[in-house]
Amino acid sequence: MNTRKVSTRLFIIDLKPANIGRFTAAYIIKGEKTVIIECGPASTAENLLRGLKELKVGFDEVDYIMVSHAHIDHWGSAGVLLKHLSNAKLFIHPMGLPHLANPQKLWTQSKQVLGEVAEIFGEPAPVPAERMTAARDGMIVDLGGELEIQVIETLGHAPHHVSYYERTNGILFPGETAGVYIEDLGVTLPATPPPIMLDKLFESLEKLVRLNPKMLCYTHFGLADNAVERLKAYASQLSLWASTIRECLKNNESIDSIREKLMERDSYLKTASDYVKTHPIISRVFTQLIQGFMP
Repeated sequence: MNTRKVSTRLFIIDLKPANIGRFTAAYIIKGEKTVIIECGPASTAENLLRGLKELKVGFDEVDYIMVSHAHIDHWGSAGVLLKHLSNAKLFIHPMGLPHLANPQKLWTQSKQVLGEVAEIFGEPAPVPAERMTAARDGMIVDLGGELEIQVIETLGHAPHHVSYYERTNGILFPGETAGVYIEDLGVTLPATPPPIMLDKLFESLEKLVRLNPKMLCYTHFGLADNAVERLKAYASQLSLWASTIRECLKNNESIDSIREKLMERDSYLKTASDYVKTHPIISRVFTQLIQGFMP
């Protein structure tokens, strides 16, 4: 079973790209209308469809797919999924619309940046323009049954990033604005691919704190309560990384030296050190997370 019931209306599907578990999630909210929040990379389309079957969600019952941004691990399966989910519309930040409609340039860039990890995620198929809707800041989507989803523009991790807030129950789906969460360890890691827009990211975190959410549902990966405290802790972690990396660059230190200093100073990273070193995706992109802070 790759599915888990969170509440009577919220479910999580572990999408398992390349059979890597507990790294990429899709969330299902079932009101009078059904929404998938984050649909994962191209390589996981069949896993998501199997998850819907496990949850006894008919393919024609899905009304919306809402994705946080245009990086291929968050939406890449959409082109295939929409062929099966005949009534679904996909929501994406307005800047993401052309990337999804014609993903070839994005795929080329992803291979250049991610290397082998891009192949794990798989090449995305185009999403028909008529099946997409621009997710604009402040938009409210009524799911019925007293459930509403609010779109929150949260720039920083990417210039085309939104988060989704289920207002009735205080459940926030932050995409990667709140970092990568290691559910088994209860710690976060920065999600800071270059070029990170750090000032924008801090503004976005402040915006999410003001919502006063109760629960965070991380795409990478899992559920966490004490949402406001976790958002504030992530902002502090980003500040620590930024100051440490500035100090190391001033002293002309190497990437390896920067990594060692971060490991010494960041208690979350220290807790997750073995996870980071052995994870088949994070181990390959960790240097890029550091480079995101570099000018």
